[in-house]
Amino acid sequence: MSVEKAKAFVEKLKTDSALVKKLQDAQKAYTGDKSDRDAAIKAILLPVAAQAGFEFTLEEFEEAFGSENLSEEELEAVAGGKQKPDWRNCGGHPSIY
Repeated sequence: MSVEKAKAFVEKLKTDSALVKKLQDAQKAYTGDKSDRDAAIKAILLPVAAQAGFEFTLEEFEEAFGSENLSEEELEAVAGGKQKPDWRNCGGHPSIY
């Protein structure tokens, strides 16, 4: 588990449409409180990342990309195939919504 794996996962999302679809499917299936971003990241993003071979914690993810809460638009940017280049120098963020 590492910060590097969190960054590598985000990079993979930029080019792997099948992985993006898995993340979108997990997002659609999520029945928890979407306003609790930490819980949603733990329930949606982390398991999809782990299944793809990118194991990291919420804390490592936040260390890689900052711990500020993202807007829903920012969270959707990469999963929708879009990049948000001004987001914390990572070029995008995997969607959890």
